Amino acid sequence: MNILQTDSLRNLVKQTRSLVILALLLFASPLFAHEASNSYLYWQDSAPKQLRLDIALSDLIANTELRTNALSELRWQELLDQELELAAVIATHVRPLDSGSACPTNVILVGLTEHGNSTYSVWKLSWPCIATQLRYTLFARDDALHRALMTLQLDGTPELRALSASSPQTHLNSTNSPLDTLAQFIVQGLLHMWLGLDHVLFLLSLLMLVFKTRPRSEHDEPSANRIRQLIMVVTSFTLAHSVTLILSSLSIIQLSSRIVETLIAVSIAVGAVQVLLPRQYLNTLLISFGFGLLHGLGFAGVLAELTAQTQSTLIALLGFNVGVELAQICIVLSAYPLLRQLQQVPKLNSLLYVAASSAIALIGLIWAFQRSGLLPSD
Repeated sequence: MNILQTDSLRNLVKQTRSLVILALLLFASPLFAHEASNSYLYWQDSAPKQLRLDIALSDLIANTELRTNALSELRWQELLDQELELAAVIATHVRPLDSGSACPTNVILVGLTEHGNSTYSVWKLSWPCIATQLRYTLFARDDALHRALMTLQLDGTPELRALSASSPQTHLNSTNSPLDTLAQFIVQGLLHMWLGLDHVLFLLSLLMLVFKTRPRSEHDEPSANRIRQLIMVVTSFTLAHSVTLILSSLSIIQLSSRIVETLIAVSIAVGAVQVLLPRQYLNTLLISFGFGLLHGLGFAGVLAELTAQTQSTLIALLGFNVGVELAQICIVLSAYPLLRQLQQVPKLNSLLYVAASSAIALIGLIWAFQRSGLLPSD
């Protein structure tokens, strides 16, 4: 082995070691991860001193010290019994601001409602001052995926905004430009893809399928052909999830979120098992397009409860999809050099593929059982 080959192998081992460390960090928590959670805020300038906030019961259970019954279910009476404690938490983290200072806020529980087949508690927030801004940090410390989708009525026109740990504050007395709305939801799409490990793991399985076999010689499968196949697979995934994202978010297609999230977990396991098999029983393009349709429904779950179709809704959809695609491109560009180099070291290539695919398949199966309700999630 010459000096150049030795240096190349050393560099590959260093990259692989970094990838393994990153994988261990990623896999340390996802066994009991859950899909992104949303709260819903409603504010209008005709009632400038009050706000409606809908919080999922599942988020209250996961992120507060709320006592539940023996079946880990939350009932109306448990909410009433702990209304004061929960109201204090909400008042601390959902804060109307007047010239930068927090307004004293009164929070009361007013009922229950449904969003996307999930039950939400409905809270009314009121304050004595006319707030100019709103700061939202609910669950920010414990749930990086949590966001509030906010509907504002300004001069009778509905406008959509997103509040999250990365962007917790918004103005209440001024409208956002279309570019502001687009930028907000591009960020949400980026975060959802990067922090939503189920989508990342499925994409990694697709990439491994493309690079699964090492060409016997440089004449058998030129690099250009491999890149072409990679582009086709990623494009088919993009087209598929873009179609169902739009159709579902516009309420043309509606499926239970539990069914969608369970099938997404199944798709992760199927993609990973396909990498482990000695030969491909399913076409990679078929896998990427078919399961891409499912992942689009999962992306749409984030935006499913937006208001009736407005220019703001369409801009939000566009921005979210652009954010997802940008994150996807970053993942592909990061993984490509390592996968390409691994092909030159067959033993290491096989070992890592077996280890990574086995781990991804196991995680997908655990998620599938959790999301179907057959396995507890905590």
